[in-house]
Amino acid sequence: MCIRPYTAVWVPEDDRAFATRLARYCARNPVALERLTYDRTAKVVTYRSVKSEGPSAGTETADPLEFLARVLVHIPEPHAESWRAVQRRAILTWHVGFWWSMVLDHSVGAGTLARASVAWPGTAGGVTEGLGRLQSDWRTVLEQLSEEDLRSSGRTRWPFQNRPFGDIVAWVIVELPKNAAELGYARFLYAVRDR
Repeated sequence: MCIRPYTAVWVPEDDRAFATRLARYCARNPVALERLTYDRTAKVVTYRSVKSEGPSAGTETADPLEFLARVLVHIPEPHAESWRAVQRRAILTWHVGFWWSMVLDHSVGAGTLARASVAWPGTAGGVTEGLGRLQSDWRTVLEQLSEEDLRSSGRTRWPFQNRPFGDIVAWVIVELPKNAAELGYARFLYAVRDR
């Protein structure tokens, strides 16, 4: 048996050390009290990250009520959809936008787009709009392709190189329904969670 949280990490059943580290990571508190200080004079809360770089590095200072509000938004209302279900769908929809944007940019664009540059739109409406735009752009690319373009490797730069561009087209044809099935399955799991 393997555990696959967030569809990105596989844990072989005989790797107890890794499974233990992963379980500890999942069970950790979202806010470490030893990194939290309250300045009575300035009446502000400061949270200090242990990370030296990245988006969560450094310190964050806020009014105590603002800090509490930031923490409380992560606590769901009773009977509300779990944040993990929302997070799972966000990750899956980001993934579709990521690979489709990468294929388009590296096939017919500048070829400079990187994973870190692809952001999740933030709302279901934003996802719908973004994926609709990608679909329209992809359709435009496909309509302009000739038989020779499909056989040529000139546009094939991501996720493959030195292969006919038809392989990229086929990969997209497989990847889209696979991701749609993953989203459907995540929705199914949410629907039957209390049964």
